[in-house]
Amino acid sequence: MLGRKLRTILVHDEINLSLFSEVLLFAADRRQDIDEVINPALERGDIVIGERFADSSIAYQGVAGNVGKERVEQLMDIVTSGLIPDLTLLLDIDPRVALARKTDLDRIEQRGPFLDVVRRAFLDMATSQPERWVTIDAARSADNVFSDVLKAVLKRLE
Repeated sequence: MLGRKLRTILVHDEINLSLFSEVLLFAADRRQDIDEVINPALERGDIVIGERFADSSIAYQGVAGNVGKERVEQLMDIVTSGLIPDLTLLLDIDPRVALARKTDLDRIEQRGPFLDVVRRAFLDMATSQPERWVTIDAARSADNVFSDVLKAVLKRLE
């Protein structure tokens, strides 16, 4: 519940947040998800699939927002209690191509060149941790992207 309300503030509200305040609110949202959804599922032995996790805060606010990559990494380590995904899929696409596919842009998506820096940060993380990351060309058809996602997930589950 808290997470949905925070996300609405973060991506749709007209509140002019500093990037440091933004990362703290995303951190609160992330911690709430861990407590309410992720940890209980992991305790049951379930597989958890999430849209975004700590790496997003590192890329968006830490690197592109100049809050500081190491600073946000340290914050995310505290917030997540060291929880790291076993597999991270990076659906890579030029931001202009991705935004052209959308009809309604949120506050963060309207930052223009900022998204190029975010993309580079994600690509750098993927390169530096190839054991965890799989980069998929998302400029292709949805069927091709889905096929690559499925292959990567099934390979990790083996």
